[in-house]
Amino acid sequence: MRGDGTVFQRGRFWHYVFWVDGLPVQGSTGVEVAPTSGGTDAECARRVLAQKREAAKRGDEVPHEERLTLTDLRTLLRENYEFKKNRSLHTALSTFKHVTGFFGERAKATRIGTRIEQYVSHRRPEGAAEGSIRIELSLLNRAFRLAVKKKRLSPRSRPDIELPPTRTGQKRRGPSGARGQSVASASAGQVTARLRFFRSASMGSAAAISSCRSPGRFLRAANPFNRRT
Repeated sequence: MRGDGTVFQRGRFWHYVFWVDGLPVQGSTGVEVAPTSGGTDAECARRVLAQKREAAKRGDEVPHEERLTLTDLRTLLRENYEFKKNRSLHTALSTFKHVTGFFGERAKATRIGTRIEQYVSHRRPEGAAEGSIRIELSLLNRAFRLAVKKKRLSPRSRPDIELPPTRTGQKRRGPSGARGQSVASASAGQVTARLRFFRSASMGSAAAISSCRSPGRFLRAANPFNRRT
């Protein structure tokens, strides 16, 4: 049957062809043609065909995904921005130049994932901020998601891109070092000042309450006619 595909000889190797969504998928089986093998070479080629066909049906492999380049990923990203009418298209493409500048426009997409740490180590000495590096890698990650969505790349071939931390060498919980000590001292001073303020305020309130409890004494002292002659 056409859907199951077939194998055929081309040069020194057996090749295969099968169809996915009406489109032909061709490639080499890697099995050499051996006329004296008694047909075992053709049988091996058919097993490779069956493996390729089943992997394509499961989505574990996408035909010719190894040919996908960084330029193809940039094209997918640009088309998606244009489709959504994002105004930041020019900025995104300008930011993506740092990625293509390091990996190369013809770099194979399936081999980029193992070099993400090298990219970060390359960008930091150039003076790139951590936020800028995160944006660049986020754009690359978005391009990979689009490649999977468009069936240009299989999910298992998509790299797991880890973004660098937002603040290198800084801990959000608990101050540390000389800066942490100064912050702690300033905080202690602020707490002391606030305690003094509330203490004085409470004392003033107590005096006011005391005067309200015995207003007659203050009125008699203020009235000159109540004085004894």
